[in-house]
Amino acid sequence: MQRCFNALCSHKKYGSAPKNPRWNDNKIERSEEFKNIISAADCKKLVALIRLILNHEKEQQNAGKHLHLSDERFLKEAEKMVTEEFSLVLGIDRDEVMKMVVSA
Repeated sequence: MQRCFNALCSHKKYGSAPKNPRWNDNKIERSEEFKNIISAADCKKLVALIRLILNHEKEQQNAGKHLHLSDERFLKEAEKMVTEEFSLVLGIDRDEVMKMVVSA
């Protein structure tokens, strides 16, 4: 968990974010990529995944569309993994964790 916290905090400190994955328009390939990230449980990649899906969701909303159901499920799973870990260790609310993730 300390490694995970350090990864998140280092983006603020040094002004660099982890290399974000790019949005894959192929639903099947994207699903496989997201499954691999979730399975690996690598905090940097989970945070990058959350940001990627949230950015795509904004784009979809601006176009009057909704996020694909499978992408929404991956988002919720990644959020759950990150927020549970951070809130437990840091003793803060899960909503506060998500604010840190989005703003870092």
